[in-house]
Amino acid sequence: MDGAALLADLRRAEAHIANSQARIAQQQEIIAELDREGHDTVPAKDMLASFEKTLAKHIANRDRIAGKLAALDLLAMPSDTEPLALRLVRVLKPSPVQASARPYRS
Repeated sequence: MDGAALLADLRRAEAHIANSQARIAQQQEIIAELDREGHDTVPAKDMLASFEKTLAKHIANRDRIAGKLAALDLLAMPSDTEPLALRLVRVLKPSPVQASARPYRS
């Protein structure tokens, strides 16, 4: 997969994460309202758990894509608007100078 396609995938993954976070917040509000009104919250809490599992999958997918991008060295130029995941990959990925400075261990 080429870098442009991976960047597009990363943007979609970030959008999925944002949508999932909004859905979770909305579901938490629904649960609170149901609880205040004395209604059964078990089905709503089950749905919340499902939303949280989906969010975890979206985050894992985003991190996988960011890792592929890092491997392609497409993250060389930081910007003020780049997503946190990209910045983390850049910070955590050693530069060639850092990698060559590590002592050899057998």
